[in-house]
Amino acid sequence: MIANPNSWSVVVVGHWNRMIFTPQWVGAQLFQAENIEVQVGFIPAAPAIFQNQQVAVEIHEKRVDVRARILNEACLGQVDQIASRLLTALPNTPLVAVGINFGFHEQGAGDALLNMFNIPDGPQIQGAGWEVAERKVVRKLMHDGRTLNLSLVLQNGVVNFELNFHEDATTGDAARAVVQGHVLERYQEALEMLHQVYGVELEAGA
Repeated sequence: MIANPNSWSVVVVGHWNRMIFTPQWVGAQLFQAENIEVQVGFIPAAPAIFQNQQVAVEIHEKRVDVRARILNEACLGQVDQIASRLLTALPNTPLVAVGINFGFHEQGAGDALLNMFNIPDGPQIQGAGWEVAERKVVRKLMHDGRTLNLSLVLQNGVVNFELNFHEDATTGDAARAVVQGHVLERYQEALEMLHQVYGVELEAGA
């Protein structure tokens, strides 16, 4: 199993004032650095993106994505820090929820994993003249009051795992309590669950 590009992130859903996010403010408050790369879309609804080599911060109207650009634990630690700084700097932003997200894919899935996608209506669908191009299994899991939205997608013989650790949070303090110091914990929790339930492991260096 290897990581999916652009899939490791902290997403904070709320009503963000995009005018606050100038390059100077983002550099000082979030990255704590003077030189960061800035990308601004030509379409007004496109996100403004601020990034260094490790982390990208995408500013949308209804959410902010803090995304690891390199998929390793060191970058996840920086994602944790930058998302926490964001919630500390703008504590009065009206928020809805926060999610900690990870994605992986397994190219050499064994029979036990592939058999999960043997849905009984397959022959009937084929008999009606349709071809199943993608199969998806979705779970909403609960543990110690926390929610994990888990999806498995089979396409062209590859199984994609998408994990969203979701918690409702209406204040900056509540959202920061979900994120700060916990991103790596959720990462390890994701790997342990996928190994225990589906028998997959992250490849070394992947």
